[in-house]
Amino acid sequence: MTQKKSTPLLDRLLDRIERLRPNKSELARILNVDRQRVYHWVTARTTEPGGEVTLALQQWADAKEVNKRKALGSAINTAKSKAHATPSSYEKRNTDPPRK
Repeated sequence: MTQKKSTPLLDRLLDRIERLRPNKSELARILNVDRQRVYHWVTARTTEPGGEVTLALQQWADAKEVNKRKALGSAINTAKSKAHATPSSYEKRNTDPPRK
């Protein structure tokens, strides 16, 4: 049986891509390959992508992570809150004259 050569950098990249949970069909279209090929690279790990595809995978993963960070950063609450809320219609309003 042939032993798989050690490729720690590629393995790390494929782990990173797998954590991003890609839509394999979309990724296959971007890379201009079959969806099954993406499956064999990322999930099954039965074959390895070539050099150009590996670089394209790295660019894709970088872009996805940047977009993910931007999306998380945009979750800032932009609502302007008041210091004191106006009483609701069901709350009794103070109608007594001011005390002296």
